[in-house]
Amino acid sequence: MLSLREQRVVELVREYQKGDVQAFDGIYSLCYQPIYYLIYKMVRDKHEAEDLTQEVFLQIFHRIEDLTDPKSFKCWSNRIAYHSTLDYITSVRFTSTKGVPLEEILESELRADAMSAGGMSIEQLEQRHTIMTAADQLSWPLRATLLLKFFSELRERDIAEIMDVPVGTVKSRLAEAKKKMKKLLGNKLFCFSPFSFYTFFLHLEYLQTGGRAALASSAVVGKATAAVILSTGLIGSVALRGIRISAVQYRDPSRYVNEQLLRFQVTSGAPIKKISLFGEEEIPLLRNGKAYEAIVVKNGVYTIEAIDIANHRVKKRIRISNIDSEAPVYLGYQEREAWMHLRFSDEAAQIDWDTLCCEHEEQTVEGVSIDRENGVLRIPQELLPLRVKIQDRAGNQAVYLFRQGEAAVLESEVTEPEEIAGETY
Repeated sequence: MLSLREQRVVELVREYQKGDVQAFDGIYSLCYQPIYYLIYKMVRDKHEAEDLTQEVFLQIFHRIEDLTDPKSFKCWSNRIAYHSTLDYITSVRFTSTKGVPLEEILESELRADAMSAGGMSIEQLEQRHTIMTAADQLSWPLRATLLLKFFSELRERDIAEIMDVPVGTVKSRLAEAKKKMKKLLGNKLFCFSPFSFYTFFLHLEYLQTGGRAALASSAVVGKATAAVILSTGLIGSVALRGIRISAVQYRDPSRYVNEQLLRFQVTSGAPIKKISLFGEEEIPLLRNGKAYEAIVVKNGVYTIEAIDIANHRVKKRIRISNIDSEAPVYLGYQEREAWMHLRFSDEAAQIDWDTLCCEHEEQTVEGVSIDRENGVLRIPQELLPLRVKIQDRAGNQAVYLFRQGEAAVLESEVTEPEEIAGETY
């Protein structure tokens, strides 16, 4: 028998599959806290749990249209959450099973005064603390099975499907978890059923941090009234941070570069559907940890746009004007007595004369005369043929070969970009 919350989620899934995009707002709002706390209690790290929950809902968003039976959404979404968490635990991201201390969570999110206002005594708070601490001491498979059974309230066969194990394994894990919990708790909670008590407080934990719609629905009598409450102010039942583009960085705008490495971050209370960067055309983005990166090769105005699954969007415009991708240009020469005067120009970044390299018969030539102001290189004719490597301050390099009466461009190249060292705004 589905609860009112689960019935409403099923309705929203059907509405979304029929084309009502806004219905996903409701799905996200009603399901965020249960999935977040399922993941949090498995990884025991608040920030990683938040990131994993976002990843899970992004998967749900992309795959929900393929869900054939909306009534199986709960089991299906828990399966995605479980396997995403399992992948995380077996990855390099997972470096500790301790995470944020329970005491810190209790103090920061579930203050005693707030819970006491709900009719809880100090003794009940201590009992809750004891049960939560005991559950955290279980091995990961036992804790995950326990959470799926008593927190997500799934049947053994659903848990077996989620965890890809036989039903018998689920039952044995539950028996072992109960046995260990009983040993850990001893006689501290002899007058309570540990698992119903554990379930109650886990539900209360996520309700205290945002599940207001569900709390309200449990207090009404009529189904119609509950449906109205569950469909009103859905996003308000989850504390969304909004979508924001931040930490925008690029190479120092006070000097020229041959290309810009643009970096930025996008944060959102809901999973992000699309992030794009475009000027005259869209520019590919790469993900590097929590940052997005793009290589920009032309000056101009560029727009970063981010859209989350609730279709909230934000834009930020950036003007790039310090790109110079052209190597110094050879303009011509003059012969004066026994000297050759070679003229070069670079209008943007200007020539970096300190890196000039001249070679005659594969030997480096020292002491050539340079007129920096006029861009002229003065060399004796006896040094011809002469190979000249010249670059600008943006790192664009060209190689010229000069013979008597002629010059040829042998090659041009761009040096590797430096690490980003630009401003943040």
